[in-house]
Amino acid sequence: MSYRSHFLALPQYLTPALAAALLSTLSTLIIISLSGSINADATQYLIAADTFKVSGWDAAEEIYPRPFYSVLIGGLSQITHTSSFVSAQLLDISLLALLGYAFVKVIQALGGDRRAQWIGACLIVLLPTLADYRDYLIRDFGYWAFMLLALNALIRFQANARLLQAGQWCAYSGIAMLFRPEAVLLLVLVPTALLLPSPQSLVLRLKLTAKLYGLLLAGLLIALAIGLSTGLQLQDKFIELALSPLLEQANQLAISLPKYTQVMASEILNRHSEEHAALSVSLVLSGIFVATLLSALTPIIVFLGLYLWKKGQLRWPRNTPYLMMHIVLAGILINFLLFKHFMQARYMLLTALLLLIPLCIGLSREYDNIARSKVKKGLLFTLAMLVLLDNHISTSSHEHDQDSLAWLQQHSSQDDWIYTNDHQLAYFSGLTFDWNDILYAKRRLEKTPASRLYGYDFVALNVGRKDAKIQAYAETLSALNYHQRAKFSNNRGDQIIIFESPDAHRQRESDQWQSAHKQAFHNPNRG
Repeated sequence: MSYRSHFLALPQYLTPALAAALLSTLSTLIIISLSGSINADATQYLIAADTFKVSGWDAAEEIYPRPFYSVLIGGLSQITHTSSFVSAQLLDISLLALLGYAFVKVIQALGGDRRAQWIGACLIVLLPTLADYRDYLIRDFGYWAFMLLALNALIRFQANARLLQAGQWCAYSGIAMLFRPEAVLLLVLVPTALLLPSPQSLVLRLKLTAKLYGLLLAGLLIALAIGLSTGLQLQDKFIELALSPLLEQANQLAISLPKYTQVMASEILNRHSEEHAALSVSLVLSGIFVATLLSALTPIIVFLGLYLWKKGQLRWPRNTPYLMMHIVLAGILINFLLFKHFMQARYMLLTALLLLIPLCIGLSREYDNIARSKVKKGLLFTLAMLVLLDNHISTSSHEHDQDSLAWLQQHSSQDDWIYTNDHQLAYFSGLTFDWNDILYAKRRLEKTPASRLYGYDFVALNVGRKDAKIQAYAETLSALNYHQRAKFSNNRGDQIIIFESPDAHRQRESDQWQSAHKQAFHNPNRG
């Protein structure tokens, strides 16, 4: 049966982009239903969302410095009359659906035929790295989705020179910037690709560039005028939310590179090789960059790419905005690596998604050859099924989280307070806590002085199986009149140990304690 026959029965309105959105929604719902926990930093977004609902943007900003994602969660919660947690899941499901849609639209804009678009719709759902994050609550989903929408608009603007598409580039990039500040670099730098050599004449390239940057400048001036006339001080917010983090990273970069070179020369290389310290640092960082990128793509995708390359079907799209986005993203990621000293696979996901586009187009070209070979067709189908099953089979090791939450909800009262290094335990237990104390416990629990525990009914310690410092700290709590009440473990050997203080309620009656905890988070999750 031909490719065309496979999709003949599908409704005409079910385009590959729309199918990608629907399949992404279904995949996310399945993964969320199988998940036993959420990511560690999700609770900070949820607490900021709850704070926004009660006290507004400025209060949410004190919990998380760039609260746009949390404000969206809080606003959706108020509209739908659901909890912040449910609203965050609804928001992320929508953003992931938008990401699938935008990914396929970029494939189409870069010349991918309908078959390539259908391959992209399947691949965006099957990609293991993205599946690993579908049950997370992270602002990256909005950043990825809107930057791909922006790229689609810029590619079409280069081809059609329509002002609407230039406006879409500015608008979508601006929204992406609200999710992650580094999008401002993409907003400003990627359109320089319009000046690069292409089949268009130099005069036309100059006109396109002037038109887009003129529109961008006009938008900034209008936003500035609105800010000045309304007193919203939008320019200050822009500097604080977008430019300040980038300037901080640039300053750190200037400090880090000489420092790394000095350490390499003095601590690792011998005196005969000191002159190669800068080159050695560059090679190490490049190795980390490439290894993380390969991890984001996953071995199966890399294997498939190598196969298409060998067959001569893996070709780089001849499109300057696509190329420039890769270059700017590489600069952002290298800067981030130097600033944070580590690199997670999800930081590479936007780059990985862009690299998947030529793979989808190449796989479409190779499809007829694969279809004629039963072995190749069977292998491709088997790989797809293995990835699909792996993505949607839960291997959660968070069962002790659920057990400890159930115990706390059963053995605590409405007015009890909790001190813990586990953000989720604090938030979902429904107990009251001081956010500053929770942050302190997360960063340096083993150094918590006895005075900081004063007035807390429960102290819950999330103890990793290899975390000797927190294990030792747990042993000292008994001497502080805290009684161990429960202990829960998972199959990896991690533990949650819950201590209780019988004197906490009386301790909280002092004026000194109440003055020190005025910023208490009154938890809305109490059942």
